[in-house]
Formats: sequence, structure tokens, C-alpha cells
Amino acid sequence: MKVLYSWLNDFVTIDVSPQELADRLTMAGLEVTQVEKVGDDWLLEIEVTPNRPDCLSVVGIARECGLVLGKRIKPPKIPFLPRISRAHIRENEFEVIIENSEACPRYIARVLLNVEIKPSPDFIRKRLEKVGLRSINNVVDITNYVLLELGQPMHAFDYDKVQGKKIIVRFAHQGEKIITLDDEERVLTPEDLVIADCNRAVALAGIMGGKNSEVSSDTKNILLESAYFDPVTIRRTSQRLGLTTESSYRFERGVDFVNVEQASLYALDLIRKYCSPSKRLQVHIDKNIDLIKKHIPASSKVILKFSDVEKALGILPSAFWIRKIIQQLGCEIVSITKDGLKIQSPSFRRDLKQPIDYIEEIARLYGYDKIPEKDLPEIEVSQEDLVAEFGDSQFETQIRNICQRQGLSEVISSALLSQQEVEKFQFEHVLPLNNYLSKNFAVLRPSLIPSLVKVANYNFNHFVNDVAIFELGKVYGLNEKPW
Repeated sequence: MKVLYSWLNDFVTIDVSPQELADRLTMAGLEVTQVEKVGDDWLLEIEVTPNRPDCLSVVGIARECGLVLGKRIKPPKIPFLPRISRAHIRENEFEVIIENSEACPRYIARVLLNVEIKPSPDFIRKRLEKVGLRSINNVVDITNYVLLELGQPMHAFDYDKVQGKKIIVRFAHQGEKIITLDDEERVLTPEDLVIADCNRAVALAGIMGGKNSEVSSDTKNILLESAYFDPVTIRRTSQRLGLTTESSYRFERGVDFVNVEQASLYALDLIRKYCSPSKRLQVHIDKNIDLIKKHIPASSKVILKFSDVEKALGILPSAFWIRKIIQQLGCEIVSITKDGLKIQSPSFRRDLKQPIDYIEEIARLYGYDKIPEKDLPEIEVSQEDLVAEFGDSQFETQIRNICQRQGLSEVISSALLSQQEVEKFQFEHVLPLNNYLSKNFAVLRPSLIPSLVKVANYNFNHFVNDVAIFELGKVYGLNEKPW
């Protein structure tokens, strides 16, 4: 995710240098991989993990800046929907049909008349170009601008090219073809979701529009789309076609269901400001459709116990500080007791599902460097105890879980050793192979220790000194012992 330092300042007052901001974001778990001077501005390139799609926008990164700097966020100014003059409403002329509510739970369409296609205003064009997007025209640039700022992909169709004045969200027919905006012909399957009119597909849903409905210099009326598409459906088509776009990248990770309308209103406001032919001839809204076939349920309320925070982190920040951080995350504190909080996460943080998710947020914002180091506790577990409690079938799983909880990384190595390794550890009663392919793999291992030592040495030789590893596997010998 590329974001401009000046763009972030639209939503949060940043009083530190770009480099210091980058360091603070990285320490808080949002890794800034590059800080680059771009003209009179600075460009930050940020590695966003798959569980944080809310950070694939300027506003999302600004929220993180506010958290690490202790600053209030200035929310984007989303206008109310302007009143529609009855003279510009033509009933039953335009319709949206969603054939599969799982693939597309929500689709907003606005038909806008009297649109003038021209170059974008300088502030939009310059910001797009600085983050690596090519300016095309005012309408297309506005949809890209809203995508970057709010994280909601949008698309504009030339309304006069939509045949039958009908939009149908459906799966493609076997062998159906569409030429996308990159001039490539795509052959589709019934697993590919498309936006279609009465006769043909006019866009690959959530990925790229079609040439047959693109906005051009001759466009006078547009259809503005804002929708929620199923992440799995979009990812499947994107991977099959080898076609990844800014839109598909966000839809694959999941967009904010509530933000679908907010982005549409914001884009509408920008189009009315910068795409009207003149002050006397303004862009008019001819039709508004917000079709919700299925609501994305709100996340469940989570009870966060202060004792769980202390148990996980080894420390307990003050209850006041925890409440403050939870609220700054955009969460609603439903109730408060002396033992903890009941929390409702915002629609844009669907990754906050369990108490441990909130504990992780508390840890990264409190500062990992402030959490004191503690030795891991020593535990003694016998095979008989584990088998008695869990049974043979779950024995390995429980051993693996215990080791991982103690901070150990699992190693999986070959069951064959060299004769030299066997002699080094002075093993007796080993099982050599008669027809080995290499001297390095000539003996069945009588122990897991040589492989673990080899892995540890490899790490030490590459300056990785903090090594904690384990391995579960079979060993071989001439006696009757199972391990």
C-alpha cells in the first residue's frame, strides 16, 4: 500500500517526520518498507498483512497514525444524498437484478446525467500519479481516488452503452467472452461473476470493466457502481485469469459492508463538483438504487477480561488506558465491570473476533519493547500422562501444541543420516542401508538429535542465535524401544 504523507495529514495531524512516523508504524506492527521523497511530498510504502484490509486505504493508515501518535482522527466528510428532482426520475427505466446474494450481497447504482468528461483537477491527478496510478479522465480518476482514500473499489459505466437499461449481477455462461479494459479477451466459466446488461457481460465483477461499456470522451451519462462482492469468488476468478487489480486486491481481502454506501456518496459529491459542464448545467441524479440482498452480520460481542490480558502479556496496563485504546480502535464498549469489558468491533475491523485479538492490539500499541522479558516455564510431561489424558490418536497433536505454545518452532528433517554423523554421536545398533544413493543418506536415524543439531548449526552460521526448535518423527534401531 502506497500512501502520501500529505494525504495522511488530511485526516490526522502528524507532528513527526516521515521517517519517524514510519518507525513508529513499524514498531506497532504495520511495517513500512520504504520512505521515498516524491517532489515536495513523501511516499510511504507499507506492507499490509492479509488480516488488515482496513489498512488498504489512506483513511485506514491515518487511523493507525492516530493510534501510534495519540492523535484524534478527522473522519472523511461524507455528504448526505442530495434531493432528487422529480423531473429527473423516470420510473421503471432502470433496474438492478442480483441473481446470487452470496456472491453479491449489496449493489449500489446511481445513474448520473449531464456529465462532462475532461481532465481531472490538479490535486486529484497529482496524488494519483505520485502513488503510481495513471490519470485517465475526471470520472475514472474520481473512482480511483475514492478507492485509495476510503478503500472501496468503484466502477463507472457509460450508461448509454448499457443495453436494455438493466444491470444483472450473475455468473458467466460457459465460454462467454468479454474484452476487458486492458484490451484482452477473456473466456469465462460459470464460476466467474460478471456485471451484465440484457445481452452481454459489461464487466468482470470486482476486477475490471469491459471495453464495451467504458467511459470515453464522448460519454454524457454514467452509471456509478459501488458494491460488496464475495472475497472467495473474486479471488478464484482473479487467480484463474492471472488478473490482479487494485479493486480485486481489496475485494479478495474483504471490504467494509457499511463503507459501500459511504464511498458511493463521496464519489457522487466529487463528480457533481468536478464533472458538471457548467454552473448552470449541473450533474443530475436520474436514479438511485441500493439493493441489499443479504446483510453481512455484525461481529459478535467479545468479553475481554483484564486477568486474561495480564496472563498473556505478563503485565497489566491500567484499565483506563485499555478502555482508551479500545475506543481509539473504533470499537464500542458495551459494558464495563471491575473484571473487564464487553466490546463490539467496528464494521471495518472484522479481524477482531476473540479476546486474544484485542490482547494483541493492546500489546502492539502499548509497545512490545515495554513488555518485560520472562523465562519460559519449565514443564515435565511424560508419554504415559499424555496418552492417558488424550489417547494415542491425539498424542502427537498435543505434544506439538505444547511445544509451539512454549515458543518452539517445528523442524521436519530427513530420516536418513550419514555414517559420519552416526560415528560423531557414537550411536550403536544402527540400521544401515544396503543400496544407498549417497553417503550422506546411508543410515536410518536412531535419534532426532543429529538433525536438530544440524538445523541449529545452520542457524548459528547465518547469525541466528535465538534458536528454539523441536521435531516429532520416527527413529530406527535394533531394539524393541518405540522411541
